[in-house]
Amino acid sequence: MIYSSSVSQLPLITSLPQSMKRISADGADIGSEYALACQRSWIQSGFEPISLNANDEIDEIPEDLKGIKFISVDRTARATTGKPHVYLHDMLDAARRITDGLVAITNADIVLNLSAETQSRIRQIKPGECLIAKRIDLQSPDLKNSGTEYFHGYDFFVFHTGDLNRYTSRDFIFGAPWWDHFFPIHMIMNGIRVRKIREKSVFHLSHTERWNEDLWVQKGLLFLSEILSSPHNARGEEPSFSSADYLERLSRIAATLRSQSSQSELHDSLNAISSANVRFIDEHREGNFL
Repeated sequence: MIYSSSVSQLPLITSLPQSMKRISADGADIGSEYALACQRSWIQSGFEPISLNANDEIDEIPEDLKGIKFISVDRTARATTGKPHVYLHDMLDAARRITDGLVAITNADIVLNLSAETQSRIRQIKPGECLIAKRIDLQSPDLKNSGTEYFHGYDFFVFHTGDLNRYTSRDFIFGAPWWDHFFPIHMIMNGIRVRKIREKSVFHLSHTERWNEDLWVQKGLLFLSEILSSPHNARGEEPSFSSADYLERLSRIAATLRSQSSQSELHDSLNAISSANVRFIDEHREGNFL
């Protein structure tokens, strides 16, 4: 293990791109500056960043990223996404190798602004607990008090690597659609209590790039298959009513998918699944404030 729970900074695992493009209000590309601001914010919030990347990416690390620790991966999703994105399974596997204690994962374009109190409380997260945070979308990096919470997903997680033992799915791509739904729902279904941060402290500079529709559909169908086929409540707890109701809703949607013939019907069904996921996760986060 590289880290133990006694070290001063906790490991934060991400996957840094070779370059990042973000456009300011005056049309200038501020991607490089923004990427560095993200990395500095992780360190200032009590983490040591570690990036998973393909071997050829690591060979071409820009000079301003030389302070980041890198771990190479053999497989990437290049054939699916056109870029060397890493898989969530490989990221979690790296987390298990790095530490036997707390670890964070976050998207590469997230700025953290954690207070000293929250940093301290994060270190008190116990095995069987997982911190899940939504981001605040900003139109400018200078407007941290006027952003809006992103409804559809989650960007920052802290958990104990010992709680990953039942994670086996290999095909979700880190940063691509549906991974940020599958991971917290997998944790909840396996008895992990999710918690949330009181303060607004996870930020994201809005951008126009979006994943293509085919990938969103492909991974949405994978999500549905994985959730409905996975053993739940593996720790022996009785399922809560909300868990049973959620799974029943997904089963009904899965049944209708078999009779749908149009792309719009498929899109509507996957949107319904996404909304059900967010409601399910948020209901489990409510009342569990960090």
